[in-house]
Amino acid sequence: MCDLFWKGYIAGFVDGEGCMTLTRNKRLNHYLPKIRISNTEREPLVKIIKILGYGILYTILYTILYTRTHRDRGLNGTYYEISIHRLADIEKFCREFRNVVILKRRHLKLLAKFVRNRRIKRKQFPCSRSRPYGEENLHIYEEFKTINMKGGGR
Repeated sequence: MCDLFWKGYIAGFVDGEGCMTLTRNKRLNHYLPKIRISNTEREPLVKIIKILGYGILYTILYTILYTRTHRDRGLNGTYYEISIHRLADIEKFCREFRNVVILKRRHLKLLAKFVRNRRIKRKQFPCSRSRPYGEENLHIYEEFKTINMKGGGR
């Protein structure tokens, strides 16, 4: 995929600005894994997408309204976010970076395991719209919740 320099460059963004989530939709009983990398500068994220060959770049506008001091300083603006949410792309990303990323390594390993289990279920139930989640994936979801609440994955 890319040489060691660019792997380190991307790993630094993931450790510093990255967020890995495993979100549960209770109504649909569905779990959505996602990797996001955010920054206030657009160019580094565009470079990362070019290097990876996947991911979607979003532009997010925000306004801070909670204190008059912040409004007076003009703390409104834009930030940019790469979103990786396709199972195949998450699996590829985890494979490439799980040994390079330091702070979010545990997150990547759990996401990789979740995606691998999910793809196995798709093969077992190819025509079913609601493929069951195995006990292992439910356990991964609970572990993911725990490490995200603690604020670390080391």
